[in-house]
Amino acid sequence: MAGSSAMVIPRRKNDAPDKPKKAKQGALSVRQVLHLLHRLAILGAATWYFVVFMGSTLSTIDLLRDKEFPSILGGNQQQSLLGTYVGTTTIRQSPLVLLALQGDTTPRNGTLYLEATGPSQSVCSGVSPVMRVIYDDAFLRSLFDAIVRDTAYNLTDIGRNTELIMPVVDCLSTQILYQYTQMGKFNFLVRPKQDPDNVAIITVQLTNQEYLIAEQSERGPAAIATLVYVNDLQATTVEHHFIVSIGYPQREFNFRVCTFLGVNAGKWSLRVIPDENRGDIPKTVTSAFRTGFYKKSVSEQFNINSQINVLAHTPIEAIRDWVQIYKFVLHDSWGWVHGIQVFIGLDLLLSHAVLLIVAARNLQAGKLWVGDAFVSISSKSFLRAVAIIVSMYLDGFWSLYEFCVRDAYIVLGASLTNYPNIVYAAMLGIYLSVCGGIGVVFRERIDPLVAVFSFLLGYEYRAKFLRAFPTIVGPILGFAFATISGGSVPPEPGQELISPMGLLTPFELHVAPAMVVRILSPILYSLVLVGAYVVYCKIYRFFYPDRIRVVRNTTGTGTSGGEEMSLVQKRVLTLFEIATGAELESKFGLMSSYENYLFIKGMKFASADGIYSNGFVIANGKYVMQTGDYWSIVFITVLRWQFTRVYVYEIAGSTVQQTAKLVYPSTFTLADLTNLNISVLS
Repeated sequence: MAGSSAMVIPRRKNDAPDKPKKAKQGALSVRQVLHLLHRLAILGAATWYFVVFMGSTLSTIDLLRDKEFPSILGGNQQQSLLGTYVGTTTIRQSPLVLLALQGDTTPRNGTLYLEATGPSQSVCSGVSPVMRVIYDDAFLRSLFDAIVRDTAYNLTDIGRNTELIMPVVDCLSTQILYQYTQMGKFNFLVRPKQDPDNVAIITVQLTNQEYLIAEQSERGPAAIATLVYVNDLQATTVEHHFIVSIGYPQREFNFRVCTFLGVNAGKWSLRVIPDENRGDIPKTVTSAFRTGFYKKSVSEQFNINSQINVLAHTPIEAIRDWVQIYKFVLHDSWGWVHGIQVFIGLDLLLSHAVLLIVAARNLQAGKLWVGDAFVSISSKSFLRAVAIIVSMYLDGFWSLYEFCVRDAYIVLGASLTNYPNIVYAAMLGIYLSVCGGIGVVFRERIDPLVAVFSFLLGYEYRAKFLRAFPTIVGPILGFAFATISGGSVPPEPGQELISPMGLLTPFELHVAPAMVVRILSPILYSLVLVGAYVVYCKIYRFFYPDRIRVVRNTTGTGTSGGEEMSLVQKRVLTLFEIATGAELESKFGLMSSYENYLFIKGMKFASADGIYSNGFVIANGKYVMQTGDYWSIVFITVLRWQFTRVYVYEIAGSTVQQTAKLVYPSTFTLADLTNLNISVLS
């Protein structure tokens, strides 16, 4: 739909068109004010476009230099019932002993299960078969026996002088409710053999995870555990013992006591204390509970979350709480391909500079004019989209897959750390290119504000949109669950005889194209608004055809009359259009509406707004040049070196010469290049 221009028509001395001179400015009409505000809004949208691509560039830089993310404190996985049963004084005087065991601390068979209805010796009700096996009396006692047997060479008080009363299980613990088979918090009620009344709880916090012994280039699964001995809840500190069983759960328990060296890159560093009777040698083990995914190789492209336990400071925290620290590690060896976005942003910045120069010169001349800031975006939108798609292809669509996983997690209510700005900018560039293509196909000018609004609507509300459609959200939730549990290592043959526990590691990510389409469907469906805008423009133009502005004399304008209308109907091209090949009336795509032509005393002129919207400016009233060539001409002039061929068109009065002129270092002066403007041209 053609819009109005805020440009003031210059006065003429005679009937022959001449160079426009400065005209007196009257008060702006309401229509001109609205037009100016609309163009300022488009300028703001284009500036936001630039900010988005610069944000993507900064994210790419952070990705390439493996920026370290701050650690995140995870939620508290509690044993709430046990935390109540242990009381606030000694374990001997706790409800666990006095009520659940009737004060009798004699070692006995079976396990004590704490449920909301009270303690019992029956396995927790309502749990899965595998959880029943993990928290069965047989497995719990085998774990305790292995710890006592294997750590006796160093933890003498526990290994030789302690006897087990019975294991204790909190059936409402987070690990049981969420069926964590890779980790568990196991509690053992014990007493010293020489002091039966000094009852204590040994809490073992065990996680099956990957380990690395760098000196031996050895890696694999291992059970990493902390062991805490608590007999008095009023103590101000607790001592943590670290133990590790290399090979578990694929090999039987074979614990060694370790010294805690510290945390490095989100992993525990443990020094194994050798058991000389078994011929051990000292070695350093680094380990963390690692989840996440990668593509092709865990060293090339990955998004991994390393989790380590927070060491409790008080006895009640050691028994009741399990808090983890999350450390996200992201890497993409092919992330450099997203550097294309910095060139897109810089290209837009240079185009903005040209627009501001022209607007400033118009303001000096007493004219309020703001050109369509999306002209440069529209003119190269297809090439930008192709460049973005090629860069994503070279990256193996890794960033897109990460984005899809993140959105699936959001729908599920989970979260994922990544660099969404990279995909955000990519989708914006492709989306605006599609909008421009719709405009070209249907021969309409798609208002940039409509396109940007449609994109933001689809992008910002995509999670709500997906949740609103069960047929779409169902597969996405399934994909999210599968991704979260995707690193579950299948048990080896006969492994069930060794351990009922599982192992979770990073896995290779696969995202089906259909899933990508589902997750991006809110953004795709938002194109319906763009289509509706096209229909609106068609209907509006049918009832309100474009009107041509006519200058009948030097003091006024009017709408098109018979003579001028006949010229329009014959589609007589202006000399500007013939010379440059830019047919103003046939320019469609992602751009603001503009006035195509106006008539001055029977002569057809290309409007100043139309000239700029087709990518041209006038240098000091002498030459017409393409805005895309402006900076090349500046460099040729400043460097005095013709490093590329650039052509311009001379102007005689208001007439464009039909022969293009090659630009030489002496063609322009800096004064010419800083005096950019627009004007009507025949």
